[in-house]
Amino acid sequence: MRTKPFLSLLVLMFLTSVLQAQISIGFDKARQVIKYESGDSFKIPYTLQIDGNKFPSKANNISVKITTDNESLNSFKVSSDIAINQSITKGHLEFKRTKDHQGNLQSLLDSIIKHKGIVELTIESLSEKQFELEKDTTKKEIVKIELKDHIQTVILNTEKKNKSSKYNFFMGANFNFGEKVKVKSFYSEIDVFLPGLFFKNRKGTYWGGIRAGIYRNSSTTLQKDKERDDIIFLVEDENLQNDSISLIAKRVIRTPETTSENLGFYGQLLFRIFEDDAKSFQTYLALHTEIIQRTETTKFNFKDTLHISQNYIPRDSLLDPLLRRQLRESKEFTDKLYSSYFGVGVPMKYTDKNIEVFLNPVLGYGDTGRRSRNGTGQFFGLFQFYLMEQKHGIKISGEVREYFSDQNPQMVVNLSKRFDIESLLDSNKGKSD
Repeated sequence: MRTKPFLSLLVLMFLTSVLQAQISIGFDKARQVIKYESGDSFKIPYTLQIDGNKFPSKANNISVKITTDNESLNSFKVSSDIAINQSITKGHLEFKRTKDHQGNLQSLLDSIIKHKGIVELTIESLSEKQFELEKDTTKKEIVKIELKDHIQTVILNTEKKNKSSKYNFFMGANFNFGEKVKVKSFYSEIDVFLPGLFFKNRKGTYWGGIRAGIYRNSSTTLQKDKERDDIIFLVEDENLQNDSISLIAKRVIRTPETTSENLGFYGQLLFRIFEDDAKSFQTYLALHTEIIQRTETTKFNFKDTLHISQNYIPRDSLLDPLLRRQLRESKEFTDKLYSSYFGVGVPMKYTDKNIEVFLNPVLGYGDTGRRSRNGTGQFFGLFQFYLMEQKHGIKISGEVREYFSDQNPQMVVNLSKRFDIESLLDSNKGKSD
Protein backbone atom coordinates (compact mmCIF):
# COMPACT_ATOMS: atom_id res chain seq x y z
CA MET A 1 0.00 0.00 0.00
CA ARG A 2 2.97 2.31 0.58
CA THR A 3 3.98 2.02 -3.04
CA LYS A 4 1.05 4.11 -4.27
CA PRO A 5 2.18 7.40 -2.61
CA PHE A 6 5.71 6.73 -3.86
CA LEU A 7 4.51 6.21 -7.44
CA SER A 8 2.37 9.30 -7.23
CA LEU A 9 5.39 11.30 -6.09
CA LEU A 10 7.45 10.02 -9.04
CA VAL A 11 4.69 10.93 -11.47
CA LEU A 12 4.44 14.39 -9.93
CA MET A 13 8.19 14.87 -10.14
CA PHE A 14 8.16 13.77 -13.78
CA LEU A 15 5.32 16.15 -14.66
CA THR A 16 7.07 19.11 -12.97
CA SER A 17 10.54 18.20 -14.16
CA VAL A 18 12.56 20.55 -16.31
CA LEU A 19 13.13 19.41 -19.88
CA GLN A 20 16.48 20.06 -21.54
CA ALA A 21 17.52 20.74 -25.16
CA GLN A 22 20.64 22.05 -26.87
CA ILE A 23 21.46 24.35 -29.79
CA SER A 24 24.70 25.62 -31.28
CA ILE A 25 25.66 29.04 -32.67
CA GLY A 26 28.39 29.63 -35.26
CA PHE A 27 29.42 31.25 -38.53
CA ASP A 28 27.54 30.11 -41.62
CA LYS A 29 30.81 29.31 -43.45
CA ALA A 30 34.45 28.84 -42.54
CA ARG A 31 35.83 31.23 -45.19
CA GLN A 32 34.79 34.37 -47.01
CA VAL A 33 36.42 36.78 -49.47
CA ILE A 34 35.59 40.48 -49.17
CA LYS A 35 36.52 43.49 -51.25
CA TYR A 36 38.88 45.85 -49.45
CA GLU A 37 38.96 49.53 -50.37
CA SER A 38 40.92 52.19 -48.50
CA GLY A 39 38.95 54.69 -46.43
CA ASP A 40 38.36 56.13 -42.98
CA SER A 41 36.51 53.01 -41.84
CA PHE A 42 36.52 49.30 -42.59
CA LYS A 43 33.69 46.77 -42.31
CA ILE A 44 33.74 42.97 -42.22
CA PRO A 45 30.32 41.37 -42.82
CA TYR A 46 29.28 38.24 -40.92
CA THR A 47 26.40 35.79 -40.79
CA LEU A 48 25.64 33.75 -37.65
CA GLN A 49 23.23 30.85 -37.67
CA ILE A 50 21.65 28.57 -35.08
CA ASP A 51 21.73 24.79 -35.54
CA GLY A 52 18.69 23.38 -33.83
CA ASN A 53 14.95 23.95 -33.62
CA LYS A 54 14.89 26.23 -30.56
CA PHE A 55 15.45 29.95 -30.80
CA PRO A 56 15.85 32.56 -28.03
CA SER A 57 13.56 35.56 -27.96
CA LYS A 58 14.46 39.17 -27.31
CA ALA A 59 13.34 38.69 -23.72
CA ASN A 60 16.06 36.06 -23.20
CA ASN A 61 18.68 38.76 -23.89
CA ILE A 62 21.22 36.42 -25.50
CA SER A 63 24.18 38.11 -27.19
CA VAL A 64 27.67 37.29 -28.43
CA LYS A 65 30.87 39.21 -29.04
CA ILE A 66 32.98 38.84 -32.15
CA THR A 67 36.61 39.84 -32.31
CA THR A 68 39.61 39.33 -34.61
CA ASP A 69 42.96 37.63 -34.13
CA ASN A 70 44.76 40.99 -34.47
CA GLU A 71 44.89 42.96 -31.22
CA SER A 72 45.95 46.18 -32.95
CA LEU A 73 42.96 45.95 -35.27
CA ASN A 74 40.64 45.18 -32.35
CA SER A 75 41.56 48.53 -30.78
CA PHE A 76 39.79 50.23 -33.70
CA LYS A 77 36.68 48.06 -33.38
CA VAL A 78 33.40 49.80 -32.68
CA SER A 79 32.36 47.48 -29.84
CA SER A 80 28.83 46.23 -29.60
CA ASP A 81 27.05 43.13 -28.40
CA ILE A 82 25.33 41.15 -31.13
CA ALA A 83 21.81 40.11 -30.13
CA ILE A 84 20.80 36.55 -31.03
CA ASN A 85 17.02 36.15 -31.29
CA GLN A 86 16.44 34.42 -34.62
CA SER A 87 17.79 31.52 -36.64
CA ILE A 88 20.08 33.70 -38.81
CA THR A 89 21.72 36.94 -37.71
CA LYS A 90 23.51 39.19 -40.21
CA GLY A 91 25.61 42.24 -39.54
CA HIS A 92 29.13 43.63 -39.80
CA LEU A 93 32.08 44.52 -37.59
CA GLU A 94 33.13 48.12 -38.06
CA PHE A 95 36.61 49.48 -37.48
CA LYS A 96 37.37 53.23 -37.51
CA ARG A 97 39.38 55.94 -35.88
CA THR A 98 37.82 57.69 -32.88
CA LYS A 99 38.71 60.63 -30.70
CA ASP A 100 40.08 58.23 -28.10
CA HIS A 101 42.18 56.37 -30.67
CA GLN A 102 44.31 58.41 -33.04
CA GLY A 103 46.32 55.53 -34.54
CA ASN A 104 46.62 55.01 -38.27
CA LEU A 105 44.01 52.43 -39.27
CA GLN A 106 44.97 52.66 -42.95
CA SER A 107 48.62 51.82 -42.26
CA LEU A 108 47.61 48.88 -40.10
CA LEU A 109 45.33 47.44 -42.80
CA ASP A 110 48.03 47.94 -45.44
CA SER A 111 50.43 46.01 -43.23
CA ILE A 112 47.93 43.14 -42.82
CA ILE A 113 47.39 42.98 -46.57
CA LYS A 114 51.12 42.97 -47.35
CA HIS A 115 51.72 40.17 -44.84
CA LYS A 116 48.97 37.69 -45.75
CA GLY A 117 45.81 39.64 -46.33
CA ILE A 118 43.94 37.39 -43.88
CA VAL A 119 41.95 38.21 -40.75
CA GLU A 120 40.31 35.62 -38.51
CA LEU A 121 36.97 36.35 -36.87
CA THR A 122 36.25 34.59 -33.59
CA ILE A 123 33.07 34.39 -31.52
CA GLU A 124 34.71 35.36 -28.25
CA SER A 125 31.97 34.84 -25.71
CA LEU A 126 28.29 34.24 -25.02
CA SER A 127 26.36 36.45 -22.62
CA GLU A 128 24.43 33.36 -21.44
CA LYS A 129 25.03 29.65 -21.94
CA GLN A 130 21.38 28.71 -21.62
CA PHE A 131 17.87 30.12 -21.62
CA GLU A 132 14.40 28.99 -20.55
CA LEU A 133 11.36 28.20 -22.67
CA GLU A 134 8.05 27.84 -20.84
CA LYS A 135 5.92 24.92 -21.94
CA ASP A 136 3.07 25.54 -19.49
CA THR A 137 2.69 26.41 -15.81
CA THR A 138 4.18 23.09 -14.70
CA LYS A 139 6.89 22.58 -17.32
CA LYS A 140 9.92 24.54 -18.31
CA GLU A 141 12.50 23.70 -20.91
CA ILE A 142 16.13 24.65 -20.46
CA VAL A 143 17.93 25.16 -23.77
CA LYS A 144 21.69 25.00 -23.54
CA ILE A 145 23.86 26.93 -25.99
CA GLU A 146 27.24 25.89 -27.29
CA LEU A 147 29.61 27.49 -29.78
CA LYS A 148 30.24 25.66 -33.03
CA ASP A 149 32.20 26.83 -36.09
CA HIS A 150 33.18 29.87 -34.05
CA ILE A 151 36.17 30.85 -36.23
CA GLN A 152 35.96 32.30 -39.75
CA THR A 153 38.83 33.15 -42.10
CA VAL A 154 38.37 36.45 -43.95
CA ILE A 155 40.48 37.08 -47.07
CA LEU A 156 40.89 40.72 -48.05
CA ASN A 157 40.73 41.10 -51.81
CA THR A 158 42.56 44.24 -52.95
CA GLU A 159 42.43 43.62 -56.69
CA LYS A 160 40.85 46.42 -58.63
CA LYS A 161 37.82 45.56 -60.64
CA ASN A 162 38.86 44.39 -64.04
CA LYS A 163 38.23 46.90 -66.74
CA SER A 164 36.16 44.71 -68.71
CA SER A 165 33.48 44.70 -69.85
CA LYS A 166 30.38 46.72 -70.32
CA TYR A 167 30.89 48.23 -73.75
CA ASN A 168 33.78 47.10 -75.95
CA PHE A 169 34.93 47.37 -79.53
CA PHE A 170 37.16 44.64 -80.99
CA MET A 171 39.11 44.82 -84.20
CA GLY A 172 41.45 42.25 -85.73
CA ALA A 173 41.78 39.48 -88.29
CA ASN A 174 40.39 36.02 -88.94
CA PHE A 175 42.22 32.74 -89.15
CA ASN A 176 41.00 31.03 -92.30
CA PHE A 177 41.43 27.27 -92.36
CA GLY A 178 43.55 26.14 -95.27
CA GLU A 179 45.23 29.49 -95.91
CA LYS A 180 47.29 32.15 -94.12
CA VAL A 181 45.73 35.09 -92.38
CA LYS A 182 45.53 38.03 -94.79
CA VAL A 183 44.94 41.73 -94.22
CA LYS A 184 41.68 41.54 -96.13
CA SER A 185 40.43 38.88 -93.69
CA PHE A 186 38.90 41.49 -91.37
CA TYR A 187 37.16 40.95 -88.02
CA SER A 188 35.30 43.48 -85.88
CA GLU A 189 32.74 43.38 -83.10
CA ILE A 190 30.87 45.75 -80.79
CA ASP A 191 30.02 43.99 -77.55
CA VAL A 192 27.64 44.95 -74.71
CA PHE A 193 27.63 42.90 -71.49
CA LEU A 194 25.25 44.09 -68.73
CA PRO A 195 24.63 41.20 -66.29
CA GLY A 196 22.94 43.14 -63.46
CA LEU A 197 19.98 45.12 -64.78
CA PHE A 198 16.80 43.63 -63.34
CA PHE A 199 15.23 40.88 -61.20
CA LYS A 200 16.47 41.68 -57.67
CA ASN A 201 16.82 38.81 -55.17
CA ARG A 202 16.32 38.90 -51.39
CA LYS A 203 19.89 40.10 -50.85
CA GLY A 204 19.26 43.11 -53.07
CA THR A 205 21.40 41.81 -55.94
CA TYR A 206 20.21 41.93 -59.53
CA TRP A 207 20.46 38.55 -61.27
CA GLY A 208 18.98 39.35 -64.71
CA GLY A 209 20.77 41.08 -67.57
CA ILE A 210 21.55 41.19 -71.27
CA ARG A 211 24.42 40.46 -73.62
CA ALA A 212 24.30 41.77 -77.18
CA GLY A 213 26.53 42.73 -80.05
CA ILE A 214 27.15 43.27 -83.75
CA TYR A 215 30.03 41.54 -85.52
CA ARG A 216 31.65 41.04 -88.89
CA ASN A 217 33.84 38.02 -89.54
CA SER A 218 34.73 35.53 -92.24
CA SER A 219 35.74 31.91 -92.56
CA THR A 220 37.12 29.75 -95.34
CA THR A 221 36.45 26.02 -95.43
CA LEU A 222 37.86 23.44 -97.82
CA GLN A 223 35.01 20.93 -98.24
CA LYS A 224 36.84 17.62 -98.55
CA ASP A 225 33.61 15.68 -98.08
CA LYS A 226 32.30 17.15 -101.38
CA GLU A 227 35.42 16.32 -103.37
CA ARG A 228 34.65 14.42 -106.59
CA ASP A 229 36.13 13.18 -109.86
CA ASP A 230 34.75 15.30 -112.71
CA ILE A 231 35.24 16.46 -116.30
CA ILE A 232 35.60 20.21 -116.80
CA PHE A 233 35.78 22.40 -119.89
CA LEU A 234 38.09 25.39 -120.20
CA VAL A 235 38.55 28.06 -122.86
CA GLU A 236 42.10 29.26 -123.51
CA ASP A 237 42.67 33.00 -123.44
CA GLU A 238 44.77 33.01 -126.60
CA ASN A 239 43.17 31.74 -129.81
CA LEU A 240 45.15 30.48 -132.77
CA GLN A 241 42.37 31.16 -135.25
CA ASN A 242 40.31 34.31 -135.52
CA ASP A 243 36.92 32.68 -135.85
CA SER A 244 37.40 29.84 -133.40
CA ILE A 245 38.28 29.21 -129.76
CA SER A 246 40.32 26.49 -128.06
CA LEU A 247 38.13 24.26 -125.87
CA ILE A 248 40.01 21.96 -123.50
CA ALA A 249 38.44 18.99 -121.72
CA LYS A 250 40.14 17.62 -118.58
CA ARG A 251 39.39 14.99 -115.98
CA VAL A 252 40.13 16.48 -112.56
CA ILE A 253 39.55 16.01 -108.88
CA ARG A 254 37.38 19.01 -107.96
CA THR A 255 37.24 20.27 -104.37
CA PRO A 256 34.98 23.22 -103.43
CA GLU A 257 36.31 25.92 -101.10
CA THR A 258 33.77 28.28 -99.57
CA THR A 259 34.51 31.67 -98.02
CA SER A 260 31.69 33.06 -95.88
CA GLU A 261 31.57 36.78 -95.05
CA ASN A 262 29.23 37.17 -92.08
CA LEU A 263 27.50 40.27 -90.72
CA GLY A 264 25.51 39.36 -87.64
CA PHE A 265 23.58 40.62 -84.64
CA TYR A 266 23.15 38.55 -81.45
CA GLY A 267 21.27 39.09 -78.20
CA GLN A 268 20.96 37.08 -75.00
CA LEU A 269 18.63 37.51 -72.04
CA LEU A 270 20.73 36.42 -69.06
CA PHE A 271 19.62 34.80 -65.79
CA ARG A 272 22.48 34.25 -63.35
CA ILE A 273 22.27 30.79 -61.74
CA PHE A 274 25.67 30.68 -59.99
CA GLU A 275 28.36 33.05 -58.73
CA ASP A 276 31.32 32.14 -56.50
CA ASP A 277 32.25 34.06 -53.35
CA ALA A 278 35.01 36.02 -55.07
CA LYS A 279 32.61 37.02 -57.89
CA SER A 280 35.19 35.85 -60.42
CA PHE A 281 33.12 33.04 -61.96
CA GLN A 282 29.50 33.24 -63.07
CA THR A 283 27.16 30.87 -64.87
CA TYR A 284 24.01 32.02 -66.62
CA LEU A 285 20.97 30.53 -68.28
CA ALA A 286 20.32 32.51 -71.47
CA LEU A 287 17.69 32.89 -74.16
CA HIS A 288 19.68 33.30 -77.37
CA THR A 289 18.69 34.98 -80.64
CA GLU A 290 20.80 35.78 -83.68
CA ILE A 291 20.37 37.18 -87.19
CA ILE A 292 23.14 36.76 -89.79
CA GLN A 293 23.67 37.94 -93.33
CA ARG A 294 26.07 35.55 -95.10
CA THR A 295 27.79 36.20 -98.40
CA GLU A 296 29.20 32.85 -99.49
CA THR A 297 31.69 32.66 -102.35
CA THR A 298 32.54 29.17 -103.59
CA LYS A 299 35.50 28.48 -105.81
CA PHE A 300 36.96 25.15 -106.90
CA ASN A 301 40.42 23.71 -106.49
CA PHE A 302 41.37 21.35 -109.33
CA LYS A 303 43.89 18.55 -109.40
CA ASP A 304 44.48 17.36 -112.99
CA THR A 305 44.32 13.62 -113.53
CA LEU A 306 43.88 13.29 -117.32
CA HIS A 307 44.01 15.60 -120.34
CA ILE A 308 41.14 14.38 -122.52
CA SER A 309 41.08 16.65 -125.56
CA GLN A 310 41.70 20.06 -127.07
CA ASN A 311 39.41 21.16 -129.89
CA TYR A 312 38.87 24.31 -131.88
CA ILE A 313 35.24 25.26 -132.20
CA PRO A 314 33.45 28.25 -133.71
CA ARG A 315 33.38 31.31 -131.48
CA ASP A 316 29.62 31.55 -131.67
CA SER A 317 29.44 28.11 -129.97
CA LEU A 318 29.72 30.03 -126.70
CA LEU A 319 26.07 30.93 -127.17
CA ASP A 320 25.08 27.29 -126.79
CA PRO A 321 23.28 26.87 -123.39
CA LEU A 322 24.79 23.42 -122.74
CA LEU A 323 28.34 24.62 -123.31
CA ARG A 324 27.80 27.73 -121.20
CA ARG A 325 26.56 25.57 -118.32
CA GLN A 326 29.59 23.26 -118.62
CA LEU A 327 31.93 26.26 -118.53
CA ARG A 328 30.18 27.76 -115.49
CA GLU A 329 30.73 24.58 -113.47
CA SER A 330 34.45 25.36 -113.21
CA LYS A 331 33.99 28.98 -112.12
CA GLU A 332 33.33 30.48 -108.69
CA PHE A 333 29.87 31.67 -107.70
CA THR A 334 28.37 33.73 -104.88
CA ASP A 335 25.22 33.29 -102.76
CA LYS A 336 23.71 35.73 -100.27
CA LEU A 337 21.81 34.08 -97.40
CA TYR A 338 19.88 35.38 -94.41
CA SER A 339 19.81 33.20 -91.29
CA SER A 340 17.98 33.53 -87.98
CA TYR A 341 18.47 31.43 -84.87
CA PHE A 342 16.71 30.95 -81.53
CA GLY A 343 17.97 28.78 -78.71
CA VAL A 344 18.91 28.29 -75.06
CA GLY A 345 22.49 28.70 -73.86
CA VAL A 346 24.56 28.35 -70.70
CA PRO A 347 27.15 31.17 -70.83
CA MET A 348 30.05 30.88 -68.37
CA LYS A 349 32.53 33.63 -67.56
CA TYR A 350 35.72 33.61 -65.47
CA THR A 351 37.63 36.83 -64.75
CA ASP A 352 40.79 37.63 -62.80
CA LYS A 353 43.47 40.30 -63.06
CA ASN A 354 45.28 38.47 -65.88
CA ILE A 355 42.71 36.79 -68.10
CA GLU A 356 39.04 36.60 -68.98
CA VAL A 357 37.56 33.35 -70.27
CA PHE A 358 34.09 33.02 -71.78
CA LEU A 359 32.30 29.86 -72.92
CA ASN A 360 28.84 29.80 -74.48
CA PRO A 361 27.24 26.50 -75.54
CA VAL A 362 23.84 26.93 -77.25
CA LEU A 363 21.22 24.53 -78.58
CA GLY A 364 18.34 25.71 -80.71
CA TYR A 365 16.43 25.89 -83.95
CA GLY A 366 16.75 28.31 -86.83
CA ASP A 367 16.33 29.19 -90.46
CA THR A 368 19.71 28.72 -92.18
CA GLY A 369 18.59 30.40 -95.40
CA ARG A 370 19.84 27.40 -97.37
CA ARG A 371 17.39 24.77 -98.54
CA SER A 372 18.26 21.16 -97.74
CA ARG A 373 16.39 17.88 -97.63
CA ASN A 374 14.72 19.09 -94.44
CA GLY A 375 13.90 22.57 -95.74
CA THR A 376 15.50 25.78 -94.46
CA GLY A 377 14.63 25.27 -90.77
CA GLN A 378 17.08 23.10 -88.83
CA PHE A 379 18.22 22.28 -85.33
CA PHE A 380 21.72 23.46 -84.53
CA GLY A 381 24.40 23.42 -81.86
CA LEU A 382 26.68 26.40 -81.27
CA PHE A 383 29.83 26.66 -79.16
CA GLN A 384 31.39 30.11 -78.76
CA PHE A 385 34.51 30.92 -76.77
CA TYR A 386 37.11 33.58 -76.14
CA LEU A 387 40.27 33.99 -74.07
CA MET A 388 41.34 37.57 -73.41
CA GLU A 389 44.51 38.91 -71.85
CA GLN A 390 43.46 41.74 -69.55
CA LYS A 391 46.39 44.16 -69.62
CA HIS A 392 46.50 44.79 -73.36
CA GLY A 393 43.04 43.51 -74.32
CA ILE A 394 44.32 40.88 -76.78
CA LYS A 395 41.55 38.37 -77.48
CA ILE A 396 41.46 35.07 -79.34
CA SER A 397 37.90 33.95 -79.99
CA GLY A 398 35.85 31.70 -82.20
CA GLU A 399 32.84 29.52 -82.69
CA VAL A 400 31.78 26.18 -84.08
CA ARG A 401 28.24 26.01 -85.50
CA GLU A 402 26.95 22.51 -86.24
CA TYR A 403 23.71 21.84 -88.12
CA PHE A 404 21.99 18.54 -87.42
CA SER A 405 21.54 17.87 -91.13
CA ASP A 406 23.62 17.30 -94.24
CA GLN A 407 25.42 20.66 -94.02
CA ASN A 408 29.03 20.99 -92.94
CA PRO A 409 29.85 22.66 -89.60
CA GLN A 410 31.04 26.25 -89.80
CA MET A 411 34.17 27.25 -87.88
CA VAL A 412 35.45 30.76 -87.20
CA VAL A 413 38.61 31.71 -85.27
CA ASN A 414 39.92 35.26 -84.95
CA LEU A 415 42.49 37.39 -83.14
CA SER A 416 41.63 40.94 -82.10
CA LYS A 417 42.36 43.80 -79.72
CA ARG A 418 39.85 45.41 -77.39
CA PHE A 419 39.09 49.12 -77.33
CA ASP A 420 37.03 50.21 -74.32
CA ILE A 421 34.18 52.34 -75.68
CA GLU A 422 33.53 53.93 -72.26
CA SER A 423 37.17 55.07 -72.00
CA LEU A 424 37.09 56.46 -75.52
CA LEU A 425 33.92 58.43 -74.79
CA ASP A 426 35.30 59.76 -71.49
CA SER A 427 38.52 60.75 -73.24
CA ASN A 428 36.65 62.65 -75.95
CA LYS A 429 34.43 64.28 -73.35
CA GLY A 430 37.47 65.52 -71.46
CA LYS A 431 38.93 67.05 -74.60
CA SER A 432 35.68 68.80 -75.46
CA ASP A 433 35.47 70.26 -71.96
